[in-house]
Amino acid sequence: EGRERLHGRGPQPHLLLARALLLPPYWGHLPLKPTLTRAKEAGAAALAHDKGLASAHTVMAWLNWAVDWDFEASSRELALALELGPSDPDAHIQAALLGVVEDREQAFAHAELALRLDPLSESTHFQLAWCYYFGGEPARALEQSRTTLERFPESLLTWYVLGLSHLSLGQVHEGVTALEKATSLSREPFGLGYLGCAYTLVGRIPMLTGKLAHPGIEVMVRGDGRVRRPYLVSVGDVVV
Repeated sequence: EGRERLHGRGPQPHLLLARALLLPPYWGHLPLKPTLTRAKEAGAAALAHDKGLASAHTVMAWLNWAVDWDFEASSRELALALELGPSDPDAHIQAALLGVVEDREQAFAHAELALRLDPLSESTHFQLAWCYYFGGEPARALEQSRTTLERFPESLLTWYVLGLSHLSLGQVHEGVTALEKATSLSREPFGLGYLGCAYTLVGRIPMLTGKLAHPGIEVMVRGDGRVRRPYLVSVGDVVV
């Protein structure tokens, strides 16, 4: 029924639907495979209307990578996105995040260009920090995170990368503080996992022992008081 309503309205509704479906499953709020498969269908529908739509190729680059692990298809879509939209910051962000393992300097250049193209966006700021972090440069990630928080003090994803960068640099207490701030902003499953990892590093099991309320999900942490370490974490029916 939804597809019928979108039919004949051009590429933009399909593209908007695809983009809206990208992040909720990644962060654990919707089932991963079916939701991203639906996003991929919407992205393909957008391209069926307009094969020259750079932003649709950007979306498909990520979906080919995330849904099918089809890295060749992802690379082709990303190349088209950059060719069709050389000034599209989203295309450069995607190039940075998907390419940081293969060529981190080129990835850094893409992320830095994205920030120059859209210096007012919270996303381009924190994505540069994440790119530095994934590229093995936690000190640069830390600096970029601090710069981002000066402008966007409640940027959840920036607090995450700030905390993880501190941990990577061996600054565990600073990392805990940053991740506690993040979970005070939103009790996302990812953030709780990051914070649990940080608590393990400092040998603390505070309020995380017991059930944590979260819509549609149950997180359980149990600890051994003798060693002051958590030894079981379950998310729903999955034990990690």
